[in-house]
Amino acid sequence: MPNKHTFTATILNAGGGGAYLEVPFDVEKAFGAKSRWRGRDTSRAPC
Repeated sequence: MPNKHTFTATILNAGGGGAYLEVPFDVEKAFGAKSRWRGRDTSRAPC
């Protein structure tokens, strides 16, 4: 993937064992489509 975006977000509970986060930029504009995408948590915060 040619575009790389770095940002800080809080992992939110989606219920039923899922989680999500709110992305602070327009995903469709940045990547060409609204879709699921992979991310990586680089924090050192305990789970």
